[in-house]
Amino acid sequence: MNKPYGFPAFSGYSRAMKILVVQHQNLGGPEIFGAALEALGVCLDIRNDQAGDALPDDGSDHDALLVLGGSMNALEGEAYPYLPQSVALIRLFHDQAKPVLGICLGAQLIARAFGGRVYVLNAPELGFVEVALNGTADPILEVLGPPLPVMQWHYDSFDLPKQAELS
Repeated sequence: MNKPYGFPAFSGYSRAMKILVVQHQNLGGPEIFGAALEALGVCLDIRNDQAGDALPDDGSDHDALLVLGGSMNALEGEAYPYLPQSVALIRLFHDQAKPVLGICLGAQLIARAFGGRVYVLNAPELGFVEVALNGTADPILEVLGPPLPVMQWHYDSFDLPKQAELS
């Protein structure tokens, strides 16, 4: 297969890399990021919480975890019982030294999983912003290419856990 991107992180795999994707709502799938990963030959196992898809009990069938966004807040575990399940999966994949990436709500859940503060903002952040790496080379995020204009629409934010690094 002719791959459009160089991807040294996948060079050690004897089979297609399989990523578990946790989608919290019917809208808001992996979109452009998922398309870039699939173009690299990655197999995406998408589990949609809102559609009732079960999350796996362990990470043995997956090489990495991608946790997507949603309109709920990372602290609403009582209203959305799959959020604590997502937090448990984040910790599990981390303990197994498997990559974990969170987008929007997913990033809040990662912060929550490792003791970072998740909080409601005084005003929403709404509109298009340009998203780019913070100067650190990352072989997974590089598939997105140059800075992308992305839509943000959220009322929540988080502080990085103590052991986290901004990239």
